[in-house]
Amino acid sequence: MLVEEQETGAITYPEVDMDEKTPFIVYCLAEFKSAEQLSGKAAIEIFNRHGVVDYIRAYYEALHTTGRQYIVEDLREYIQARV
Repeated sequence: MLVEEQETGAITYPEVDMDEKTPFIVYCLAEFKSAEQLSGKAAIEIFNRHGVVDYIRAYYEALHTTGRQYIVEDLREYIQARV
């Protein structure tokens, strides 16, 4: 959500807590979305429903050293185990 300052008219953005894991989480989401042929909204709903972002954060050190195919398969298995 954009916030416009009253006096100057400048547009500012709300503060977002981003760390070094955030770009990797976005990458994982995009790769999963593409592999599963989902819309962005559908992929985010799946990630939210099954706690995938927390999983990626918890196993970041291991996951970020692997390739796209492994990551997508790992996320599929994680989600399947929670269905």
